[in-house]
Amino acid sequence: MKEFLKTISYSEYEKLLENLNLKRERIIVRSEISANFVVAENIKATEEVPGFFRSTVDGYAVKYENTQGSTPSVPTMLKLIGEIKMGELPDFRLNDGEAAKISTGGALPEGADAVIMQEDTEEMGEWVEIYKSLGFGENTVKKDEDYALDDIIVGKGDVLSASKIQALLSSGIYEIPVFKKLRIAVISTGDEIIDYKVSKRGKGKIRDTNSYLISEYLRKIGEEVTFLGISKDSREELKSFVEKSINDFDLFLISGGSSMGARDITVDVLSDYSEILFHGIRVYPGKPLIFGKGDDKVFVGLPGHPVSSFVSIFTIVYPLIFSWEGAKDFKIKPSGYLKIDKNISKKVGRESFVLVKKYEKNGEFFANPLFGESGLISLIAEASGFVRISENREGAYAGEELWYYEF
Repeated sequence: MKEFLKTISYSEYEKLLENLNLKRERIIVRSEISANFVVAENIKATEEVPGFFRSTVDGYAVKYENTQGSTPSVPTMLKLIGEIKMGELPDFRLNDGEAAKISTGGALPEGADAVIMQEDTEEMGEWVEIYKSLGFGENTVKKDEDYALDDIIVGKGDVLSASKIQALLSSGIYEIPVFKKLRIAVISTGDEIIDYKVSKRGKGKIRDTNSYLISEYLRKIGEEVTFLGISKDSREELKSFVEKSINDFDLFLISGGSSMGARDITVDVLSDYSEILFHGIRVYPGKPLIFGKGDDKVFVGLPGHPVSSFVSIFTIVYPLIFSWEGAKDFKIKPSGYLKIDKNISKKVGRESFVLVKKYEKNGEFFANPLFGESGLISLIAEASGFVRISENREGAYAGEELWYYEF
């Protein structure tokens, strides 16, 4: 029986990712298709945003000083001198004692410094009665309130989201330097594994669904993924899969064949292409994991059990990808705390990531731990996320709040 070559803790794994020193390639992409890319340099605003002094309500542009002391019983009368059209800059100046009708988003005329809401006024022919005192700038947005010239909109190492892209587009930034996405290959292994599309499974066979789940969750973060196929438990066959594609991919994910046992040949094959940095990580689930680094490639042997493989996507593969692609904050991020509704026991010395189902009761959210063997696909289908228990603990008690990570 093979022994693990070297095991590490989860914190050691995070430290390892900080020092992998893998090559990154910079490319330019259009901003609107840059979601999930990592920014390669600080990007500064090239325009003031919104770019003009504008109203946030429907009402009347005024000088705030002209409204002081105004009440419903003692209103201030201001002369209505015009209406501001949307999308146009006013061609007049507002003087003392004057007001101009304006809609939400409209540009304030020169001289105006506040907007009185329509419901706090009454229009009377050429005059407007003001029923409320305003402060300077009330109900307005300054021309550079979102971004001033040269403000950093996104920083180097930021992972681009739709909201960050909106900010770029608002400043007229239509192209952005990013780090190129990885080319990722997925291979399944095992004599018992068959294509999930076959009509008849056959005795002793298991449909290959791990490759589907791994690929889909990687595509969710914008990765290029190619499934190369299913290899038998044969050193020669698995090596053939890798050898034929070695120049086409940056990251190889091999599902199965990573646990101890005479028939598990993944580590032998990966040793031909990389230095095995560890074979075994002190986490649950996912302990029998292989991690090899070549000159410009990484090879990860994922556990074959579905739950272990699934959790490893978030705890192992996601941090690796984001670190490699230049993200300054690549570690897994909790969604918040949740109370667990039953005890969880674990072994000291292993970080635990326990699948849970989030639910609401009497206005409060709880996490129901899902227990079962790591080969049960039903646990994955029911789970909404996982909770985390540190390696130095023996477990957690019902009612305790734990960090919760939503899928």
